[in-house]
Amino acid sequence: MLKKYFNLLMNNQFIRYCLVGGMATFADWGTFYLFNIVFGVYYQIALIFSFAIGSTTNYTLNKLFTFKSKTKNIKKQFTVHLTISTASLLLNMLFMYLLVDLACTSTMLGRVITTVIMLVINYFLHKNITFNKKFFGEEIYV
Repeated sequence: MLKKYFNLLMNNQFIRYCLVGGMATFADWGTFYLFNIVFGVYYQIALIFSFAIGSTTNYTLNKLFTFKSKTKNIKKQFTVHLTISTASLLLNMLFMYLLVDLACTSTMLGRVITTVIMLVINYFLHKNITFNKKFFGEEIYV
């Protein structure tokens, strides 16, 4: 019975996206914490480094596990992912500024809040653009 529920969960794309997102978030927040809290790097610079690590982790795991993309044009797909991620990074930086500098929250709390805000937005962008076979054309999928 437990196996039945596990299989049901694993067949749900959004749940797989959230699991992958959890792993990517762990990489992102861990890097952010390390750079900002441990090494004292300014939070916006730490955000750039952590976002790069999290975004790369996110792309790789989503490609293989969540969306099971079989595209042969990885360069184009990763470029699209990078473009969406860059826009997301800019929004994250804006939200971090609003939360940390204007609302006076801690940098880690600001990072957590921005991640939650961007979760659904990023899911729909990556599902409908980055990993959408119509965007790349049917011929590049197996």
